[in-house]
Order: sequence, then structure tokens, then C-alpha cells
Amino acid sequence: VSILELVKNFTSLTPQKLSEFLSTTLALYLSKYPSVKVFVNREQIDPTAQILFDTSYKLDDVVYCDELHSYELQVIEWKSAKENEIFLCDKEGFPLISYEKKIRGTSTYSYSVYLKSTHLTKLSHEGTLSLMDLEPSLSPVLNKVEGLIKEHFRKRDHEKSRELIDKWKNEGVYPYVGKAENIVEDAERKVFDIMAINVIKYIPQFDNGDLKLKKFQFKLLRHIVGSCPDDLRTILEEVLSLPKEKQTELAEILRDASLSAVISVSKIITDRLKFISGLENVLFHQNTRKVFKERSQLHKIMADNTWFFGESFTLSVNDKSLTEVLRVHLEKQGIDIPVDEKVTRIDGSVGIVDLMLTRSIGKNYPDEREHIIIELKAPKVNIGQSEIEQVKSYAYAVAEDSRFNGLKTKWNFWVISNELTTYALRELKQKNLPEGAIYQAEEMTIWIKTWSQLIQENKHRLGFLQNQLNISYDREDGLQFLKQKYAEYTEGVVFENESQDEYID
Repeated sequence: VSILELVKNFTSLTPQKLSEFLSTTLALYLSKYPSVKVFVNREQIDPTAQILFDTSYKLDDVVYCDELHSYELQVIEWKSAKENEIFLCDKEGFPLISYEKKIRGTSTYSYSVYLKSTHLTKLSHEGTLSLMDLEPSLSPVLNKVEGLIKEHFRKRDHEKSRELIDKWKNEGVYPYVGKAENIVEDAERKVFDIMAINVIKYIPQFDNGDLKLKKFQFKLLRHIVGSCPDDLRTILEEVLSLPKEKQTELAEILRDASLSAVISVSKIITDRLKFISGLENVLFHQNTRKVFKERSQLHKIMADNTWFFGESFTLSVNDKSLTEVLRVHLEKQGIDIPVDEKVTRIDGSVGIVDLMLTRSIGKNYPDEREHIIIELKAPKVNIGQSEIEQVKSYAYAVAEDSRFNGLKTKWNFWVISNELTTYALRELKQKNLPEGAIYQAEEMTIWIKTWSQLIQENKHRLGFLQNQLNISYDREDGLQFLKQKYAEYTEGVVFENESQDEYID
């Protein structure tokens, strides 16, 4: 075969390029049939001399046209830099077509992938192999192949990283000691390893720097991984200054490994458990319960933690009038009409609602909503007749105002405090009402809640995850959490080193 009059800068068929192309394309075929020899400029091509690592994987069989076809995936890593390719081959490994698919997270390797099956040969004969993902019988296989390739190089990364991590341990700069205590720390270590190894990869001089500085920087990275996993993206962009492609690649590795999610969930659960512990302290300690104020302290803290009242609810109204409740109610239902006339209670006064929480009922009822109107009381205030009449006045105002009617909505009205008077206890003894309810009609229910009841419900709800993630905390952790996160609202309230017998059961 002679090819003449090529353009001057045409390089694809230079001896070196042609040799590399034939080596990767025919690697499996030439290894299977050693009697077949291929020469370029009288030099024999020997792909085996260029192989750094070679492994194979069995895939699930495929039934096509009532015939069973086995599949095998072979991954070859090359010693020298080559273009990464995926070949769809016959069962002998002879390439039928190249699969133009770039696998993220593998760009630091030089490799070729060979997918072998009689199924591919049959599709080639039928002229449908070139459809690739659009061929129904082939699409699931290609999806599996992509996952296997990612998993292969993830394991290879892990193998290569062990040597580097052992080096850091010997230098005394690795920020973890011993084995991971639980699945959260195990996930944290893996994320740290991924980030640290990529720091070295893209900033090589980092590993050759001063050991004291490197130890400090590794401690800082560990803190970010364990406490602020969402900031990892900022590190990729601003600290490492990685190209967009590399940022996406590394972010996908973290996402595929589900590691950041474990850390994030663990932090959320830990913070919530500490919050509950701290809230329990200030609500029931003999000293703090006397000075803890409803509007300027308790109200502001709880408005920032609406999950405490129900995971699926979001804050809709905060310290606003019943008229604002109506506006939000109509807005949530997609009704755009002006609210010119105020909503008032039966006595004509304007009620101010502490909190209003809202949620959609569910996928099967997209137009239905549920609201919770919450009246918070300071722990020193017992729920009695006046507190009950107050929350009832809000409920009756909604029931009597026709602008609230005609929409699919469930209304719940809560009044919450530490203790109940005998009047409240009698209200709770009404027959044919759910436990804790003092009024129910159509889609409206009025409830009396205690802080101890809500705290126990939240502890129970979070208890399973706490056990699974092996999260531990104590009373002091809860106090410190409230002091640090809500310093402006807890000044003069949170006490340290409080004795156990000063708490009210």
C-alpha cells in the first residue's frame, strides 16, 4: 500500500505514531497470536514490552436473539504516554470499533480498555454496533463498563497512595493515628487522602517543603475535611488553582465515593444533637429557665432551627401578623390577589404569630399544604388559660376568615412551654381527640406541646443515626455549641460547670 502527496504537517503515519497506534490497537490480538508479526520500518511491534499493568474483569452475560454472550473487560496501562482509548472487540480481542468515551478521574493514567464479546461481533455484522449507547442490548453493558473503569483506577489510586501515606506517617506529618474509630472517621480519612494526594500531584514542591509547615497544613486540611466539607470546592478552585476540568474530575471522585456526604450528614446530626442538649440545659436548669426570654432569645434561636418541629417543614412567617400569614398562605397556593383588609381575631385585635412553618403534603397531593402556627413561651411561663385562649384566638381567626377557605390546607396550632397548669391538664382530657390535642374540627387542630416532649421526639428520631455513626457528645458540648453559635442570644444565660442536681426533671 502506498500513500502519496501527504500534506507537510501530517504526522499520523510517522513511524513512531504508527507504531504506537498499532501497539494499542492490536495489543490483545498480537499477544493471543504470537505467530502474527507486524513491522513498521522493519522494526517489529512488541506491545508487551510497553505494558505496565494488565488486568481483566468478567461482566454479566447478555442474552441477544436467544443466544447467551459472555463479556470480558481487559484494562492495560502503558509505560509511556498514549491516548486513552476504549475498544469494542470480538472475543479474540480484535478491535471492531473505538468507543469515544472520556472517563473522568482517569486522566493521570495512560491506558487502553478492550471490551470483548461475540455479542459485539454480532452487532457489527448487523450494522448496529456503531449506535453504541442507542443500541438497547449494548447500552447497559457500556454503563457497567464506565463504572468498572472508574472503580479500577480508584483502586489503582489507592494502591499508589499507600506508599505516599506511609511516607507521611514515617515523617510524622500525617494527621491521623491508629485505625479509624467509626465509619465517619473512615470516610473523613479517605477524603483527606484524596485531597492531600492531589495537592502533591498538582503542587509537587509541597511534599518537599519544611516538615513542620507540612504538618500544620495537613492539620488544617483535616479540619476542613471534617468540619467544612462544603469548602473543598473552594480549595480546588482558589487554593490549588486547578483547571475547571480537573476540578470537575476531582469533585466527581469525591461524589462517587459518597464520602463527603457521610461527613456532611455526620456533622449535621452531631450539631443537631448538641443543639438539643444545649437547649435542654437552658430550658430546664433552675437558674437559666428563670432568665431565658421568649422573644429576644428563645424565639430567635428556634427560628434558625425549624427542623426541631418537623424535618419537612420550612419557615414561612417569623414574628408577623395574621395578615402576613394569609399572604404567605395564598402565595404558597399560587394565588396572586391583594390582601387589603387585615386579618383580626374575634375581639378585633391583630395577633402576632411567633412562627409559621409550611410543607407540601406529598407527591400524590402537590396542591395540598400543611401549616404549623407556633406560639412559644419562655420556660418560666406555664401553659394556662390565657396561653390557651391566645392560640385558640389565632385558630378561630383563620377559621372565621373566608379568605383562608376553599384551599386544600391542614392547619395545626401549637403552644409550647415547660409546664402545664391544672387548667391545661383538664383541657387535654377531652374525649375523642388525639393525645395532646385540645380542639379539632375539619382540617384544623390545636395542640399543647411541652419542650420535654419535643426534645424526646427529636432524640428518638436522631438516635438511630447517632448509633450508626457512633456520635458521642456530653452536656458541656451542648452548652458550648449554643454559646458559640448563638452568642448574641445567650449572653448571660448559658452557665458552665453546672451541677447535675440543679436540673429539673
